[in-house]
Amino acid sequence: MIICFCNNLREKDMATAIAEGAQCAGDVYKHHGCKPQCGKCVPYVRDAIPSGCAAMTQVAQ
Repeated sequence: MIICFCNNLREKDMATAIAEGAQCAGDVYKHHGCKPQCGKCVPYVRDAIPSGCAAMTQVAQ
């Protein structure tokens, strides 16, 4: 299933990035050499990451 139409990222692309160390949504896009465009996919990508940047930000505060 395509998650990001702007960048043509599929669910398996996201899973690959996460398996290879992506820890937040930005890492998933960087892994594929792109950035979110419209942003509609970002919440879905964030939810797919077990311990994302939001958790790391809370610890830092």
